[in-house]
Amino acid sequence: MKVKLLIALLFFSLMQTAIAGEFKKSIALIQPLTEQDWTPEQKKIFAYLNTENADGKKPLNILGTIAHHPELLKAFMPWATVLGTNTVLSAKDLEILALRTIWHADSDYELGHHTDFGRDAGLTEKQMRNLRRTEPKKSQWTRKERLLIKAADELMTGTKIKRNTVEKLLAQYSKKELVEIIWIVNQYNSLSKFANSLNVQLEEVYFK
Repeated sequence: MKVKLLIALLFFSLMQTAIAGEFKKSIALIQPLTEQDWTPEQKKIFAYLNTENADGKKPLNILGTIAHHPELLKAFMPWATVLGTNTVLSAKDLEILALRTIWHADSDYELGHHTDFGRDAGLTEKQMRNLRRTEPKKSQWTRKERLLIKAADELMTGTKIKRNTVEKLLAQYSKKELVEIIWIVNQYNSLSKFANSLNVQLEEVYFK
């Protein structure tokens, strides 16, 4: 029994190391604005949403980068809050969509954040690795969850969710949830490609 426990702990440790190793430091093409650079209006925006990162000291680098366009940041924040934390969909459904989209968009930055969010939402390490496969194993997902993965795949590899898939989604989810499904994929696709384009750096806390 002790041997099995030690093997399980070793496997978990190795997987944690492997996941951490995926996140490589890069040089940002635009440095995020720091607190001393903020205008009074920007300070209000950041304070309103309490946007400190995990080390409790400064806003996320991606938000500090968007802050170079204050008007866009002000409009973006409430929208991002709804799609990031105030969804009708469950946190687990949200993270399935986000992580599948992030895999398609190949964003280390967003993957770093949503690996943590996925754990908090109840996804296992095995499930999160499975979302980074070209063909996820069906046995790890419910019928509803497989539909979410399919919806994300169709949006990220084509121009829309196919009609047949939409009809299946409507049989499982409300119209309001379907609207969220589409926008969540588009939201994390946009954030991923924004981060990729400007080499937004993952916060130091994720390298500890």
